[in-house]
Amino acid sequence: MAGNIWIQDDRAYKRYFFSRDPRYWKSRLRAATFAAVYGEQFEIGPASEATIGKVQRDFPQRGFVDHVITPSVGLGWMIA
Repeated sequence: MAGNIWIQDDRAYKRYFFSRDPRYWKSRLRAATFAAVYGEQFEIGPASEATIGKVQRDFPQRGFVDHVITPSVGLGWMIA
């Protein structure tokens, strides 16, 4: 969702649709980067679920798979 918001509001690249054009892929990588940073903030940032709700604060609950799977699957959803 964060990546799609980025694509919608990106003035430089929002008019490019699925193609072999390098500008399309650059727009999706920019959106994926934004989504990854947003996801990291949600997981471990200063206003995250770990600091506010004490979720994933202690060792057994930490899921580092969220740091890899969320951005990569999100990129796939944006392309699809």
